[in-house]
Amino acid sequence: HHTLLLVFPAFLYEIWRRRPAAAPWLRAAFFFAAFFLAGLCVYLVLPLRSLHVPPLDWGHPADWSGFWKVLLRRDYGSLALTTSGHAAGGWAWLRQIARVFLAVWREVGWPGILLGAGGFWVWTRRSSAAAPPALPGTRSSAQSAAPSWGFGLAFLFFTGPFFLLLGNPPFTTELDGVLPRFYLLPVLWFALCAGWSVDELELRLGRWSWCALLIPLLLLGQRRAAWALREDFMAYDYGRALLKSMAPGSALFMDGGDDAFYTLAFLHYAEGMRPDLELHDRGALIYRNVYGPDFRQLSKDDKEKRRLEVESRYAARTSVYYSTLRDEVLPGAVLLPSGVAQRSIWQKDAPDRAAALRRESAWPFYVFRVNAALVERHYRDRALAPFFWFGRGQELAALGQWREALRQWRFARSIGPDIDWLGSSLSRAMEWLAYRLAQSGDWGGAEEVYRDNLAFEPAKSQLWENLAVTLEKREKFDEAVSAYRKALAASPKSVNAYMGLGVVYWKSADWPKAAEAYSKALEIDPGQAQARAYLRTIEGKLKSR
Repeated sequence: HHTLLLVFPAFLYEIWRRRPAAAPWLRAAFFFAAFFLAGLCVYLVLPLRSLHVPPLDWGHPADWSGFWKVLLRRDYGSLALTTSGHAAGGWAWLRQIARVFLAVWREVGWPGILLGAGGFWVWTRRSSAAAPPALPGTRSSAQSAAPSWGFGLAFLFFTGPFFLLLGNPPFTTELDGVLPRFYLLPVLWFALCAGWSVDELELRLGRWSWCALLIPLLLLGQRRAAWALREDFMAYDYGRALLKSMAPGSALFMDGGDDAFYTLAFLHYAEGMRPDLELHDRGALIYRNVYGPDFRQLSKDDKEKRRLEVESRYAARTSVYYSTLRDEVLPGAVLLPSGVAQRSIWQKDAPDRAAALRRESAWPFYVFRVNAALVERHYRDRALAPFFWFGRGQELAALGQWREALRQWRFARSIGPDIDWLGSSLSRAMEWLAYRLAQSGDWGGAEEVYRDNLAFEPAKSQLWENLAVTLEKREKFDEAVSAYRKALAASPKSVNAYMGLGVVYWKSADWPKAAEAYSKALEIDPGQAQARAYLRTIEGKLKSR
């Protein structure tokens, strides 16, 4: 793995430290490098397999440039750990270091921490001794060849704290679920130190040294819940639900999500389900690329243009479905919820959305098994589980059953309150629902939806402004003023909030406060002509008094 490069500073330090007798260590370094390169050769499977255009072909590394791009993780930014940006704040470095040790604590537990700390003490004592201790049963040659404790510190620092300081990933729930796979090397350091502890116990306990066998039993007992995945069928059921959602001979374009990519690959290619379908990812990274060999080299805007060209041609000859959280994909088309997928239908062909949804609803045919204990423990399960209730709510909202849609969305949020995609997607879906209710004149329904949305995002200024509009329409002027004040607390320079306050005070005939609100709007945006006109009218009313 790429992170193995982080152990090199520790080995280079040890070779430098032993430079007076460097020949054996240089020979060891040669063999180390040889076996490292031998292990690295597993990457050659990528170009060899890619030459045969397999169904899954990440980055198509069939030539040198493609192979080098995949090897260096160019799509992730090479030295960047993720595409999610970087953590901000003056103390981010300290939080990154704490993040490593908290993660190791979760992996090895208190037995591993105690054995690691004790083992490092033994390591420092033995490596700094002038000669190996001449005790019965010792392996003096192994002890004299043991690396220094400085090697151990360099190993831990570069594979743990330095690794996260280099990437500086943000502190999100998603990354907390992704990063543990990268903690294997610092955990290995604790395993090495635990070996020193066990060796010392063997020397001191003699025939009672078998007690060390209790250590792995303690670790197994502590972590037994983490590997109980036998009843985890959620991704499998999700993939089957996607396959059930699509008409014969259709094409599915996926915007993202490993749960969709790899589950569908297993079901479609390994189990042979739905051979009539075409599966494509819109990044042209994993499945066969239908966007052209130059697609990966295009700019972001040109990529989007190429996607629309290719997908429009597909939509002209067959049914096209999307696995996406976007509201619009193809110009001139609408996305109708079709179970957990979304079907693209040209606007001229979908005059009655509700009738189309009732015809195509796949929900009665789904089986979805959720293990609550796994959802609570594992980020991946918690991130996928809400999608079913989120999707069901989307369909119900489109059918006009908005109260039932809210119930589904509330339940989805209760499953994954810390899931990033869910918060943003739910907020957007609720905003659209409230907007449609307001457009139809159902201000009471719009108020209920906005209040529900604010329960999830209480610091979003725009939501408070929208709620205030609905309250003003219902002549709840005091509540509308309170909502606008909360909007301004979240965004003190919101011209819309001050303009809205002016409207409420105008309707309440509170002219001084209306004048103050419009004046504030003009201070922020002097070009606000409407505020200036209202202010002149108010000044005339005040003078006439």
